[in-house]
Order: sequence, then structure tokens, then C-alpha cells
Amino acid sequence: MGFGHWKKLLKMRNKIDIKLVFVTILFSFSSCFKERICIDKKDAVIDSLFVPKETKFGEDVPIYINYEIDNGCGDFDGYTISGINRHLSLDVTIKYEGCQCPEIFQYGSRTISYSPLAPGEFYLSYLLKGTIEKTDTFYVK
Repeated sequence: MGFGHWKKLLKMRNKIDIKLVFVTILFSFSSCFKERICIDKKDAVIDSLFVPKETKFGEDVPIYINYEIDNGCGDFDGYTISGINRHLSLDVTIKYEGCQCPEIFQYGSRTISYSPLAPGEFYLSYLLKGTIEKTDTFYVK
């Protein structure tokens, strides 16, 4: 192989290197233009809860809750009451929507409801302050 052959190979390699660099730069910039979607859902920390001790059958049981929101992008998303028989468990969800959120700790409050399927004594369990499992009792007459 002569010197001219090596010269051709070096030119081809340089062209390939330039193409690879161009493709890499192109992909890097294209990712800058993609829209970032920042959505997260978390269980809320319940600070306090009040449920009336007694209600009438056929009426919804109002449950008053106060909960924590970690930053300015958070808002109440929903709740679930699940359980077997009359032993119920409450979970509250906060939805955080936004990529750059103000670090503003907030409290939220809401009245939610539960529709019992039969009269009797009910036990509502929830996590108070994120660490203490608490159970409130209410009666449906």
C-alpha cells in the first residue's frame, strides 16, 4: 500500500468523524426543544381529621380533613376509602404539576364524604402526621 492509499483512508475517516459529530450535536439540540412533563402524585400527610360520631343511615358521612402540600405546584387530587366490612382506610392524594415549583409549604382542607351501605359501627383508619396510625369510630343509625 502506498502513501496515496493512506491519505484516502484518512480523508474518509475525517468525513465520518465530522458526520458523527454533526449527528451528535443535532440530537443534543433536539432534546432541548422537547416539552418536559413534570407530574407526580403522592399520598398527602393528614394533619387532622374530624368525622361526626353519629349520622343517619341514607345520608353521606362528612369527613373534614386538613392535609399538607409540599410546594406551590401541589393540589388536592382525590381520595380513596377502602376496606372490608366496617373497617375502612382513608388515603388522600396530592398531585404536583410543574417542573419548577415555588418552595412554599401549604396546608389544604377539604370535606369529603363516605356513603355507608348499612347502619352500624364503622372504624376509619388513616395515617396522622405521616407516622401515627389512628382510627376514628363513627355510628350510622
